[in-house]
Amino acid sequence: MNYAFSTNFEYYYDSAGTFDFYPRLLYTHDNLGIVVEPLFRLGKVRGWPSAKWQNVLCGAYSRAYLYYEPQNFMFMVGRNKIQLNLEGLMAEEDPPLDGFLSIFKGKKFNFSFYLGQLDSKVPTDTSKYYEIGKLYNRYLSLHSLEFKMNRLTVSFTEVALHYSNTNMPDWYFLNPFMIYHPRVLDSREGGEHNVFWIFAANYWGEKFSSHIELLIDDFHLPDPDQWAPHKLGWICKSYFVDFPLRESVSGIAYTGATRWTYTHGLSLLYYNNRGEVMGALNENDFDKIEIFTRKHLSKRFDLKTSFWFKRKGEAAAEEKDIYWERGLDYPREYFLTGIVEKRFGSGIEFDYHTSRFVIRSTLEYDWIWNYKHINGNKGNELRLKLYGSAGIF
Repeated sequence: MNYAFSTNFEYYYDSAGTFDFYPRLLYTHDNLGIVVEPLFRLGKVRGWPSAKWQNVLCGAYSRAYLYYEPQNFMFMVGRNKIQLNLEGLMAEEDPPLDGFLSIFKGKKFNFSFYLGQLDSKVPTDTSKYYEIGKLYNRYLSLHSLEFKMNRLTVSFTEVALHYSNTNMPDWYFLNPFMIYHPRVLDSREGGEHNVFWIFAANYWGEKFSSHIELLIDDFHLPDPDQWAPHKLGWICKSYFVDFPLRESVSGIAYTGATRWTYTHGLSLLYYNNRGEVMGALNENDFDKIEIFTRKHLSKRFDLKTSFWFKRKGEAAAEEKDIYWERGLDYPREYFLTGIVEKRFGSGIEFDYHTSRFVIRSTLEYDWIWNYKHINGNKGNELRLKLYGSAGIF
C-alpha cells in the first residue's frame, strides 16, 4: 500500500485575480489506485465552479476516481479530467467529467472507449426536438483507435455529444464498435447528437517531433438546396531539441478553428461543459501561430520564452449554427469574419522544480489592434499566472 498527498495552488490575473487551492490524495495498492482532489477557489468566478459560499469561496471536486491497471488494460470510473490527443476537444484545463474509461494497450494498436456525463441543461431555444422547460442530461461517448508504427502513430477518434428524451444514455452510443455518425439513419426516435471526427498523427525523431490533430465537426457534401461551410479545427506542433541552443527545446505551433465549430443548431449540443467551451482552443473563428524556446539553465531551473500572433474574427463559440433553419442562407464568410482583432504577444515563464516541489510563474503581454472588433481601436492585455505544487508525503 502506498499513499501520496500533495498540495497545489494556482493564481491567475488578467483584469481580476483568481486563486485556486486543490490538495490531492493518491492511494495505490498493486494495480489499483484511488485519487481524490477537491478544488477551492477565491476571487473572480471563471466558468466552473460558479456557486459561491457566503459570496467568498467556490468549491467542488475536480477529481475523485478509481482506476485499475491489469496487464494491457486500464479501467477508470469516477470524476476526472480527460485529455484527448493534442487537447483540441478535451483538455486537462477543462471542467471535469463523471464517467467510465477503458483502454486496451496492444503491441501494434491501442483502443479506448469513454462514456461521460456533462452538465444537465434546460434548453434556451425552441425546437421540435425537445420540450421547453425540461431539464435534460447530456452525455459524451468516445471511441478511439491508434496504430503504432516505430516512430509514428496515427489515430482516428469519434466523439458524440448526445441526449435522449428519456434522460438516459442512448444504448447506441454505448457500443464502441459502431460508427456514431449514422445514428439518425438507424432510428429517428430519441434525441439528437453532435459528432466530431478527429484524425491525429505523431512522429518522434531523435531530436525532432511533429504532432498534428484535425478536428472535423461538419464536412458538408454539395447540397443543391443550401450551401454550408465546413466546421473544422486544427492543431499543428513541432519540437526541436538542442536548437537553437544546447539543452533547450524549441517549437512552433499553428492552431485555429472556423466559424460555428463546437456549436450546433440545438443549444443542448454545443461542445461546452459547466459554462466553459471544451478543448484547449476555447473558441472558434481564429488562428494563431506561436514560437517558443525552453532553456534548461540548471538542474532545478528552466526558462521559457514565447512569441505569438493571433487573428480573431467576430464569431463566437456561443453562436447558434443556423444549418437546420432551412431557408436561411449561411453568410459566405466562415473564417476570420467581420472586423478581425489582431494580437501580437510575448511571454516568459520561470520554472523551479525539485523532486517534491514545483513553482512556475508566467507573465504574458498582448499588443492588440482592432481591439474588441472596433476598427482602428488599440489596446493591450497583461496576464499573470503562478502555479505551485508540494508533495507532503
